[in-house]
Order: sequence, then C-alpha cells, then structure tokens
Amino acid sequence: MTKTTHDAVNHPSHYTQYPVEVIELTRHMNFCKGNAVKYVARAGFKGGPEKELEDIDKAIWYLKDEREQIAKRLAEKESLITIGEIQVDGAVAPVKIAEAVFRRANGAQG
Repeated sequence: MTKTTHDAVNHPSHYTQYPVEVIELTRHMNFCKGNAVKYVARAGFKGGPEKELEDIDKAIWYLKDEREQIAKRLAEKESLITIGEIQVDGAVAPVKIAEAVFRRANGAQG
C-alpha cells in the first residue's frame, strides 16, 4: 500500500505510520475500542515521551471503560431468569416469579 501524503486534517502523520490508516481499523469498532486502538497506534508518533505516556494512559482508560460496560451487561444478563417465555429479574422475590408464571399460564401478559 502506498503511504498517504501528510495532511494535518484528513491524514495526520501520527495515524499514517502503518500499512493502513488507523481510521480504517477503528471505524469497524465501537467507540471505546476504537479510541483505545487510536491512542495505542499514535503513541510515540505525536509529541515526546510525555505525550506517549499520555496516549497509553488514555488507551488504558478507554479499555477499562469498555471492560466495565461489558461486565455490567453480563451482570444484568445473568441476573435475569427465564421461565418458559417469561424473563424476570433474579433479584425479585420468588413469589413474584410464581405470580408471573401463574399469570402467563392463565393467559395474562407480564
């Protein structure tokens, strides 16, 4: 692949150091993962060692945030109990689950 000519707005040099431009990868990711890749890819190419450490710290921040979001979704999914077609929060009292099953069995929604 031919390197793109430096253009501070459209093709900044700190994003064109690789065979593909960083945006070609990040546009296929969600926001947090894309930003983490962006900061890792540009680390060491924009500014001195202080900026490199800052970029690495930013990448870590986005990865931690992404991890928290995934863990939260997983915890929410695990807290749901499915009984037939009924899905209820596992934190509700067992009597509420029994009531939902009874209502469904008798044709009521919810």
